[in-house]
Amino acid sequence: MKNIIENRITKLRENFKGMKYDAVYISFPENVFYLSGFTGFNDAKLLITQKEAFIISDYRYIIQISEQCPNYKFILTKSSEEGLPDSFISELGINCPAVENLHISFSEYKKVAGKFGRRSLPGVNKLVDDLRIIKDEYEISLIEKACSIADNALLETLPFIKEGVKEIDIACELEYRMRKGGGSKPSFDTIIASGIRGSMPHGVASEKKIIAGESITIDFGTVYKGYCSDMTRNIFLGEPSNEMKNIYRIVSEAQQLALNSYEYGMEAAKLDAVARDYIYDNGFGDNFGHSLGHGVGVEIHELPTISPRSKNFLIEGMVFSCEPGIYISGIGGVRIEDLVSVYNGKLKILTQFTKAPVLL
Repeated sequence: MKNIIENRITKLRENFKGMKYDAVYISFPENVFYLSGFTGFNDAKLLITQKEAFIISDYRYIIQISEQCPNYKFILTKSSEEGLPDSFISELGINCPAVENLHISFSEYKKVAGKFGRRSLPGVNKLVDDLRIIKDEYEISLIEKACSIADNALLETLPFIKEGVKEIDIACELEYRMRKGGGSKPSFDTIIASGIRGSMPHGVASEKKIIAGESITIDFGTVYKGYCSDMTRNIFLGEPSNEMKNIYRIVSEAQQLALNSYEYGMEAAKLDAVARDYIYDNGFGDNFGHSLGHGVGVEIHELPTISPRSKNFLIEGMVFSCEPGIYISGIGGVRIEDLVSVYNGKLKILTQFTKAPVLL
């Protein structure tokens, strides 16, 4: 892991070498984790120059940082609110650090600028995000493991799904199974949307009870060693209506068409269009209102974006979701989502749970 982190720091330095700033201040918790391995998230910051790398935190994390962050020199502060110690600043010889302008609060920005005697600091828009968009083999192996944990958890949860069971109870069972399988926490608030609630793409699990004949949208994932998984399946409690069968068929075919259409380096917007056009041609264009997918890694939503407005090109090492859906108010909805990686120039599906209709 030490070598992996060192490679990431080296790439970061290459990206700001020769710029008008001589250091980068990293405050976004997920980027702190990505560049250091520190899992305390909100309680540490990084300062990286062309020659040195510092991690700034307080007494609570002395031991943890010594174990997790061997690539960094530890700078002790009185509290996480103090930030960079004045004594440390005077020794650095840094003229102008840059900050993550998309990932820093205004109050912290002012504090950091003041420490360096400046009214303003340059922003490095997406500097680390652009590194994170390409996953190495180690990262992909962690995401694949997170997917496997989630796959198994859903399989183990299926017997629990019965008429009269609350959505929130299904979510609890699924999250318990993911933790038992090795996940540290859910990737996001688990979505269990049954019946007409399936028309809400982000229908987080509620007190509603499952009714026979309903479709149940289950969108969930787990975090494994800092990396997320994400998958959506629709489960049918009993025989679905002909209308729901038709919607499921269209969504399934739209997803498969998109996956089959991938060509190395293609524009993400074109991949989105394949699924979107198919759904439109089948009469449900107004019922697919979100993007086809998004990157997944340290965050559940990161680059690349798979949408009509995306400027990303899909190349080796990217990991993203493919999740077309149809949502009809008062009736319900269907979404089928898999995670894929670009591996050896082709798409590799990381989520393995069956996409055939599951009838309980």
